[in-house]
Amino acid sequence: MLERLDIDLGPELVTDGQSLDELKAMPNSWDSAVPVRNIHLVPVIPSEFTRQCFADLLSTVGRVLEELFHDSYAPPSGDGEVGEQGRRWRLWVDVCDWEVWRDWWWTHVQKCFPTLAKSHGLTMNFDPPPLDLFKWKDSDALRSILTSTP
Repeated sequence: MLERLDIDLGPELVTDGQSLDELKAMPNSWDSAVPVRNIHLVPVIPSEFTRQCFADLLSTVGRVLEELFHDSYAPPSGDGEVGEQGRRWRLWVDVCDWEVWRDWWWTHVQKCFPTLAKSHGLTMNFDPPPLDLFKWKDSDALRSILTSTP
């Protein structure tokens, strides 16, 4: 039984409407017996993106998945329990970047997935880039960019 869905995010998601439809269909195909559906979002190759480009892609993915969460996720009660009709979702977003960017990324990820941010179903895995392949195109950008909101 599928309990976790890993989705590699590439630039083609932005230019290919069919990919967005497929993205929406994948989580919907899960067996309803799975108590918690785990989605793991990962940039395919971070070096193909600027930070802002990947942030924009997360916004697009967020709009698609948020619609799914609203359609299938009963709001948690005060103690965090989900109603009988609702599905529980957990979402992880992987980001490799330098520590000075952590807050910038976390703020943006929460804006992209507000439903899960409110219900504590959202996690960001954050690590420094282990190789050049994991560095953003604009990895050498000045810290002043941090003052801009994604």
